[in-house]
Amino acid sequence: TMAPELLARCETALACALQYPKARIAVTGGGTAMRGSTATEADVMASWLVEHGIPEERILIENRSLTTGQNAQFTCSILEEAFPDVSEMVIVTSDYHVPLGTLLFGAQAYLREYETGELPFRVTGNCSCSVPGGEEYRSPVYQGRELWSLVDPAF
Repeated sequence: TMAPELLARCETALACALQYPKARIAVTGGGTAMRGSTATEADVMASWLVEHGIPEERILIENRSLTTGQNAQFTCSILEEAFPDVSEMVIVTSDYHVPLGTLLFGAQAYLREYETGELPFRVTGNCSCSVPGGEEYRSPVYQGRELWSLVDPAF
């Protein structure tokens, strides 16, 4: 089963998908579940979205990542290879996670622009679900630890 936070993310993504019926949906996340490491967040979210009426062909699945940095890196590679027509991205996530997700996906776009000379996409907005009790995750200290863990995975 999905944790309440993951379900809230799916419900928010579904609302966005219904509002923008031509938009592609990228679901990200590898085997991070505490129980049942064979399930990936991305696969579970994709199945949920299909069960709620979203056609499979709209959904991009990135299911190898274990961190937000890897979410951005691997998703950008998929977009570059399979969907180069995507020029704008909106981050849909938990409220406390918006700053980090936006920063990391934007950074991936600029890194790729540096490498290729062309900006592959822009992060143009975000949409979030509220996470009750998520105050500790919203703190600058927590966000700083998350960013530092990208530099030093042993952190």
